[in-house]
Amino acid sequence: MSRQTIGSFRLLNEGGFIAKMSFNYIDDDGRSKSTLQTRDIYPGQTMAAKLTDFGVPDGALVSLQVDVVWDGQNKADEAFAHDRKSDGIACYAIAGTTASNMLALTGLERGSAGVQKTGGFQ
Repeated sequence: MSRQTIGSFRLLNEGGFIAKMSFNYIDDDGRSKSTLQTRDIYPGQTMAAKLTDFGVPDGALVSLQVDVVWDGQNKADEAFAHDRKSDGIACYAIAGTTASNMLALTGLERGSAGVQKTGGFQ
């Protein structure tokens, strides 16, 4: 079974905290790696990040990690295949408080095809 390919992640911060994205991937040697973080994502803001801008190799299996300032890390359950030519975007939202927050995949967007809803916060 092949994985969905993406070129970017997008995060909507619906929480009462500052968040930052980083990306975890498996390199060609099978080692787990993490990228640098994005800039701050304030409550109510959305940020998209291209994986090539963070050094994620083409073809790597990649997942989202959200760092909540003053709390810790929240890792996505889903993994995607990075394709530097892909217009696919894995869209996530994070909500809650600094001490109690949750991360959810809200859809996959492909160019102008729109968003395929998969859940999220109500």
